[in-house]
Amino acid sequence: MKNCSNNRSNKRTAIIGAGIASCGFAAAVNPKHNTSDLNSSNLNSSNLNKNDINNCVIFEKARGLGGRMSNFRTETGFIELGAQFITAKQPPFAEFIETCQALNLVQTLKTLPVIGSVQTPAWHAQQRFSSIHKHVLQDFQIHLSTRIIALDLESGFVHAQVTSSSKTDSKNSVQQLSFGPFEQIILTVPAPQAWALIPKNQQSHFQALTQVEYWPCWVFVIKLKHAYPNVEPHPQRFADVLASDSIQWLHFAKNDPIQDKAVVIVQMSHTWSETHKEQTAKDLHSKVFEILDSLQLTPDEILRSHFWRYAKPKHCIHQPFISTPGLGYIGDACLGGRVESAFMSGYAYGLHCQSH
Repeated sequence: MKNCSNNRSNKRTAIIGAGIASCGFAAAVNPKHNTSDLNSSNLNSSNLNKNDINNCVIFEKARGLGGRMSNFRTETGFIELGAQFITAKQPPFAEFIETCQALNLVQTLKTLPVIGSVQTPAWHAQQRFSSIHKHVLQDFQIHLSTRIIALDLESGFVHAQVTSSSKTDSKNSVQQLSFGPFEQIILTVPAPQAWALIPKNQQSHFQALTQVEYWPCWVFVIKLKHAYPNVEPHPQRFADVLASDSIQWLHFAKNDPIQDKAVVIVQMSHTWSETHKEQTAKDLHSKVFEILDSLQLTPDEILRSHFWRYAKPKHCIHQPFISTPGLGYIGDACLGGRVESAFMSGYAYGLHCQSH
């Protein structure tokens, strides 16, 4: 396995995963993003100074940033495959989103989603949610298409499979590489994936992660036969479908300007997705078409499908992070499945790193 060592004296941190928890960590440790009330002397005495921020290295197995807020490009723009909107209740995240709005990364939803019995202010992406990640993580080194397969805490190295594509060959090549040394490794991936990486001599400290189970979620991006709003679903029929526990979210994307057809993003409910988690997307096409037909949405073709195996934790460990010398865990397993919860987990750990 090739060794990509670096012997610089500054403290180096490896972050596994480029999702919203990593953004929370970055917002806490990077003074230009920090929204806490820490004064300048606290920031200047931080264990993570500007040089250390530049020595934070992110490893992401996907080809782009965002984690479960990822998207894909179409001829008419970007379509979100994960979170369709975000809400903010806690001041650090609310201030962070206000900054993102000032930078034209997000905009307020005109129609507010109803969460419980309260109308909650919400935001959706100006172009794509991963623009948030790109902005906040810009000072970090980032390795995309890099799947971490093992951690060696004694040496401080992480071992990875790095996938690279060739412009002349349709096949991808995979290399086994090692990166380090790092003084600190932070895991941000779903709890089962994190547990698989934690060395046995550290597992007793992270045992709580083994109790976290996740709901899956099937997502389908579907072109309809007609343009929106001519295909707006009948309110009662839509209510019936939601009550039937098939769909948890349905969102109309932009019309296709060439064919003048609406595109709808359908997130199936967690229970429906759990029931069908062992089936392929192709096997489920007819079932999804039947559901949309019942809404009088006349589906034409499925443009994209995606299965989130770890979409949302069924429960969490109710603590902002887990930390031992040299290893930490942040993410939605800590405080819950909302985008804000994962951000606040990373944010809390970032503040912890500043003061220890």
